[in-house]
Amino acid sequence: MGEPALKGLTDHVIKQLSTPEINSGMLVVILSLLAHLLYTLGGISVASRETPNNSLVGMLSNSSMTVRVKTILALQTQAEVDASSANNLLLCGLTTLRALRETVFVEKGSFD
Repeated sequence: MGEPALKGLTDHVIKQLSTPEINSGMLVVILSLLAHLLYTLGGISVASRETPNNSLVGMLSNSSMTVRVKTILALQTQAEVDASSANNLLLCGLTTLRALRETVFVEKGSFD
């Protein structure tokens, strides 16, 4: 595949990330493909970053451990190919995980 075809495939994969009825198995495949495409292309355009970034951060709280691991691998790939955007993305992801931890802590505390 040439670069234009890979960019088109990347755009299609990114759109699939925000599909609400997608199951965990498909997410694993899509995240693996996205990581491969990021590595092959050396990142994604600035205009296309917001959708996958928001989706990836949201997937850190997915109930499937495999999805969370694949999300982290996709984030790692993005950090390797585009360190400038990865810093903000990882900080946002850490903030989200801390908020989730606090939510779980408060919910556990309310059952005592």
